[in-house]
Amino acid sequence: MADKQPYLNGSFYGPAVPPPSKTSRRRRILCTIVKVKIALIVVIGILLLILGLVYRPEKLEFNVSSAKLTQFNITKNQLFYNLALNVTIRNPNKRYRVYYDNTQMDVFYKNQRLNIRWLPAFFQDTKTTAVLIPDNFEGQRQMFLTGDDNVEYTSEKAAGLYSIDVKFFLWLRMKSGKVVLKYKPKVYCGFKQMGKHTYHRPNHHHNRRCCSCGGGFFITFLKILIAIIIVVGLAVLILWLIFRPNKVKFNVTDAKLTQFNLTDNQLHYNLALNVTVRNPNKRIGVYYDTIEAAAVYKDERLQTQWLPPFYQGHKTTVVITSVFFGQQLLLLAGQGLTEFNAETIAGVYEMNVELNLRIRLKFGAVRIGKFKPKVNCEFKVPLSSDGSSVGWVFQSTGCDIHYW
Repeated sequence: MADKQPYLNGSFYGPAVPPPSKTSRRRRILCTIVKVKIALIVVIGILLLILGLVYRPEKLEFNVSSAKLTQFNITKNQLFYNLALNVTIRNPNKRYRVYYDNTQMDVFYKNQRLNIRWLPAFFQDTKTTAVLIPDNFEGQRQMFLTGDDNVEYTSEKAAGLYSIDVKFFLWLRMKSGKVVLKYKPKVYCGFKQMGKHTYHRPNHHHNRRCCSCGGGFFITFLKILIAIIIVVGLAVLILWLIFRPNKVKFNVTDAKLTQFNLTDNQLHYNLALNVTVRNPNKRIGVYYDTIEAAAVYKDERLQTQWLPPFYQGHKTTVVITSVFFGQQLLLLAGQGLTEFNAETIAGVYEMNVELNLRIRLKFGAVRIGKFKPKVNCEFKVPLSSDGSSVGWVFQSTGCDIHYW
């Protein structure tokens, strides 16, 4: 049998803690909850992996398939150019269709933009190839080349082969059934073109394939998300294995009710009680920064008290003592009045004590969290105005605690 608590106001009403069977049962429940949470994290990660493998979009393939440069010369810092080119876009996906809502195509030389084309919106079905034939990029632009850029231009002019860049700025949607992925990718195509000659990719040894876009963003995001879930899951598991956190246990171990009568809707009461707080953790301490205690009867709050803060070390038990007395307006009718009359005849009343806490946890030298658990203690206490009860012995009662 558990050790007894000190006498409360000259009377003793039960053991200090509830039977061990309840303690072990609550610990098993907490362990089960932790295991379920870890299992959910693993299941979610596996589901995301499966969805990623099923709906994984492949990268779109952009290629400069042909190009013709008929003018490209600089005179008095003015570049005169005329460039025609075709770009092929391959959609290798079996499930995803692509909607190109906006397509901006820019031509660059030595990191300086020569011209811009806005291409009309279009749709590309699965496993198809689209060919973009924009209007010629022609005109003139002020061009100042110095240092290495000027040396490269002179060399390219002598060889008749110019390095030109094409960049795409896209707004597209990839759709598979009801799954829609929205992207704003950028595509870079760098190629060399001979002046006054036509370039055809299949018959030339230079590879003009551009940087692809599409599925890479989704896959990267999916990998990062799965990695985060796995890391968080492992961290939770490791911390749980190290600290094995258990819920702090609250029990009403002693109580004495010396006044409890209702006259003209005024309830006069005097309730004294002890609440035992047990921290079963081996490595976790608890800071109770705020303790709000309230006595409640028939869902009506009788009185609220603010108890002093304290720190509770690991594997320790603390007893909180509180006395509620005074009077409170109490309007009872129907079922509530019937229950009050029955309790008055029996001399035993069903009371509630609510604790609203603000706590912090201590792991070694580390303090974490600002948790706000709520503790609800329901218990029956006999009326003993003359120091003796009606023969009903108070039973130590466990409390329910909710962290969120």
